[in-house]
Amino acid sequence: MSDVSRRTDIEHLALLAALQREFHAHLLVADSEAPVPACGWWTVEDLTEHLCDVYIWAADMARGRAAAPREERPAERPDGLAAYYRSCAAHLHETLTQLGPEAPARIFGGDGAAAFWHRRQVHETLVHLDDLAAALDADPPHVAAEVWADGIDEIVTVLYAHQLRLGRAEPPSSPVLITATDAESSWTMPAGTENPAAEIRGRAQEIDLLLWGRRGLANSSLEVRGDRVPVRQLLDQPVTP
Repeated sequence: MSDVSRRTDIEHLALLAALQREFHAHLLVADSEAPVPACGWWTVEDLTEHLCDVYIWAADMARGRAAAPREERPAERPDGLAAYYRSCAAHLHETLTQLGPEAPARIFGGDGAAAFWHRRQVHETLVHLDDLAAALDADPPHVAAEVWADGIDEIVTVLYAHQLRLGRAEPPSSPVLITATDAESSWTMPAGTENPAAEIRGRAQEIDLLLWGRRGLANSSLEVRGDRVPVRQLLDQPVTP
């Protein structure tokens, strides 16, 4: 198994800035009331408000403090959805840059380093950029297979583990092997288990979006090998928060 959780060649903060610029560029031409099919009843405005809330929360967590509830935050904000997003994106990026990756932070399940939020916000932004691009019938985000694989690794080792720990999901009856063929990487879900009874294999982008619930097996080029029961059990539950 290739463990990409310790990759040092992905510059998460630089990538985050690039993804934020692309999200902002889409907002400049988007109808704020346009639906975002990947997010249920949400509109472009709802999606953007959500991402801004996440950015503000993540910046506070990176500083090692609990985030203030939304209703307690200052009401002042720039006019226009794109301007508001840009201000939130800058707030997050500047906070993470100033803190540095080794700064003590609050992370899922306890204490850690601010670098956790560098990676977490790259993948939060990436999946919602894909949501926005699909809503606008625009091209999906173009990032390397290794970045999508890094997202899979975060899901397997952090997000899904978090869901299991909180009782929000139950492990499948047998482990499932996940293989990103274009990134030459594989994982077993749940993490640390052995003897998988099934395998999902294909491009890292499709697998990452599948695990985020943005794609289905039926409308993808992904291949399932072995017992489909644990695959169905895995995907029928909330793999991510």
